[in-house]
Amino acid sequence: MTALASICDFKDWIGPMVVKELRQGLRAKSFIGVFLGLQAMLVIITATMADAGGSNEAISMWFWGFINLVFIVIMPLRGFNTISQEARHKTLELVLMTRLDARRITYGKWFALYAQTLLFSISLLPFVIMRFFLGGVELATEIYVLILFTINSGALTALSVGVSAQPSALLRGAAALGIVFSFFPAQGILVQSFVYNFGSSMTLWASTEFWASFGTILLISAFVTLFMIDFGAGYIAPDAQNISTRKRLLTIGFVFLLLGFCLIPTVESRLMVGLALVFASIPCIDALCERPAAVASLYTPFVRRGFLGRLLGRFFYPGWQSGFFFALLISGAIGVFFYLSFYDPDPELRFLIAIVSFGVLIFPVAIIQYILPKTANPFVLYILIQLVTLAFCFAFLAIDNSSDSSGILPKLSFIPWASLIVSGNDYNYDAGKTPLITGSIATGVLIILLMGKALPIFRQIGQLEKVVADQLAGERKTLDG
Repeated sequence: MTALASICDFKDWIGPMVVKELRQGLRAKSFIGVFLGLQAMLVIITATMADAGGSNEAISMWFWGFINLVFIVIMPLRGFNTISQEARHKTLELVLMTRLDARRITYGKWFALYAQTLLFSISLLPFVIMRFFLGGVELATEIYVLILFTINSGALTALSVGVSAQPSALLRGAAALGIVFSFFPAQGILVQSFVYNFGSSMTLWASTEFWASFGTILLISAFVTLFMIDFGAGYIAPDAQNISTRKRLLTIGFVFLLLGFCLIPTVESRLMVGLALVFASIPCIDALCERPAAVASLYTPFVRRGFLGRLLGRFFYPGWQSGFFFALLISGAIGVFFYLSFYDPDPELRFLIAIVSFGVLIFPVAIIQYILPKTANPFVLYILIQLVTLAFCFAFLAIDNSSDSSGILPKLSFIPWASLIVSGNDYNYDAGKTPLITGSIATGVLIILLMGKALPIFRQIGQLEKVVADQLAGERKTLDG
């Protein structure tokens, strides 16, 4: 009996959090019901295909539609309460008291959910092969689409697990709706675009363009997965654990890799700049909403490396004060490639847009630090400020379009969003570069204001660095003695 149990049970090298979540997940009625329901639907669709003498567009749409629903909606949505449920049941503190750190907890929860998706994926292979033998489909295309669904499901599952650490139920609900109404149709469009661009042929595996597209998707999914696992860990980690540095290093590597692709002549540089801008936004917002940590041990790895380590710490220390310089570094790099990649006749216009765009990023941070510095959840407040500002700007835009006056929105150009919207509707306002110049000046003021708030924090960090340096010097003397 003992030998049988050792064969059936999980091995010791598998993480305890993964084992715990897998045992619960595989026994859950939601998993069993979805698994059996999908198998039953695919059996019916395959039988219909056999009766029709092969596949057609309608049958393929239903076949991949149900798979898309499970992989992109149902399985990721199961992760939106994984960490918040632990916090609600008061069991998260007990888990953190073990040897598991915050990242291993979020990784274990993600991997347990994704392992169930992989089980779904493997169970679909007989249906994919059967469709090929029944006719009307190409095996290479079918396998690629299944791999694509599996990869993207892993990224969306990591997104749901990361967001589940947020105490705000409103934010978790908004992210869930975003998956349902954005990623579900986007996945179908992505598959249709692939078939349209590469065709249904086994020769696609030899296409350089195919591998470039697939590699980009794989790179983005890997970044989203790794970052969102750390994103969730950052909200449950104790102050003595530094996850900020790893998140920022990961973001810098990903963004600079995308921007590096712009230097390849055959790559569409504007697409890479756009991707870098989109996928750097959340890491920058996350960095700008972190709280400073007054724990000396966090600064030890940087102080050990002397002056260079302390200098790098100004970009990678936990807290919004270093997050500001980190966001400035990322935004500056993207801004340079934006300036070089978008061929507007007026280069000054591109330069002003890049500056005002950074103002859009830091505008809520200035409000939070000067008006609501003790808010419980700066990340949610940041998103709320951005949404309210956008709503007011578009409301004034609608008022201006329906009246004959010179307009209200241009008078609000000191708000970065208003400056960009007015310049984007220049045919209505005919304001020239004046709104962008005003927005650029406002951005400069915001930078000065945030620097004024950040400098006292850096002075406190400097004192902690000195304490750490004295401790390290004492340790060296002890070892030398």
